[in-house]
Amino acid sequence: MKTKIRLFTTLIIVYAFLSSVNAQLRVSSAGNVGICLPDTAAPLSLLAVGNKGKTNSRFSVIQTGKSASSAQYGIYSELTFQTLGIHSSISSIYGTASGKCNKLVGVSGYANNTYSGFSSGRAIGVYGAVGKSLSGWGYGVVGLMTQSTGYGTGIFGTNEASESYVGGRYAGYFKGETKVNGDFYCNSITTTSDARFKTNITEVRENVMQKLQALHPIQFNWQQVKDEHNDTTVEKMYFSDDTDYDRLHYGFIAQDVQKLFPNLVHEDADGYLGVNYMELIPILVQAIQTLSYELESLNAISKIQSPYRQDNMSGSEPSQAVLYQNIPNPFTIDTKIAYFIPNNIKNATLHIYDLNGSLLAEYPITSLGEGSTMVSSGTLDAGMYLYALIADGQVVDTKHMILTK
Repeated sequence: MKTKIRLFTTLIIVYAFLSSVNAQLRVSSAGNVGICLPDTAAPLSLLAVGNKGKTNSRFSVIQTGKSASSAQYGIYSELTFQTLGIHSSISSIYGTASGKCNKLVGVSGYANNTYSGFSSGRAIGVYGAVGKSLSGWGYGVVGLMTQSTGYGTGIFGTNEASESYVGGRYAGYFKGETKVNGDFYCNSITTTSDARFKTNITEVRENVMQKLQALHPIQFNWQQVKDEHNDTTVEKMYFSDDTDYDRLHYGFIAQDVQKLFPNLVHEDADGYLGVNYMELIPILVQAIQTLSYELESLNAISKIQSPYRQDNMSGSEPSQAVLYQNIPNPFTIDTKIAYFIPNNIKNATLHIYDLNGSLLAEYPITSLGEGSTMVSSGTLDAGMYLYALIADGQVVDTKHMILTK
């Protein structure tokens, strides 16, 4: 009798277990397996968890029943050492996120190398690779910014703790230092230059001509470099596999530029130097402007040597006063301002102004004909100034001069 009771009790337990399993596990006539399905429908995916899945999906997982404020993971895998959390060779994982919350994540990958015994090597959050056997196009990782009226980016990369605001719509957005070790192709390059982002704005006051003349443009080929610490090649960090080491390049030696323009040279974490060639452009513009002033000075010299107007074929003196460009310009200590005062002028003076129009100095002119006045830097600060020739109360001409110290 006890044996029959024990057998009956066992059958009840087995029936209850099978009923529970049947409620959690469902197998369709096609052999598809469903776990924790929300309804009585047969699973459509080969393995469906929390949902029926789709016929074109072998594996489908949906996490439901959680509040929008709590963390939800469709698939959660944690890897240690050299173990792959999730690995698939084709049509790997398709993740979507929908609903009303402040953060939607389709696929999230995180690799942590702080586990005990794992102090070196590589930690990869999301890894995508394309096999060489593909005959068409292949993409390791694809990010698309589509079907959205707001701001965002297809690919976001940052070296900070988390993602941040993206003011616009971009295919890719990178916040932080970004390195490319191959050729970078683009239609145009735009650098941030809005005045609202700048402070301590002043004109370039240094003598850039002398420094530029000290630079030595070179032509060169790239070469592979040995690491000084472990004698291994490090060119992979700076050059891609398709780098043409026979290709001729033009540029400067960063160490030479650093001596003359230290703010244009950056040292990376490995101690290698790079040159900001873009910011050389304003310096070159300053040099061109200086050459333009010097050209005006040379023209002034020729006119001083022959003060008569070039278009005056009769050789008679000009009937109007003439003001010439100062020499030298720019200047550091003294500069000479030449002029011509005709006989019909009774009073003439030379005035020096700052860029705000304030009168800084006044030099009376007491002789007629060709003449010049020496202007000393004195207490003037480095910068640009205006000088004007005043004849009988009228401004004859106004020119610029630059003082460098």
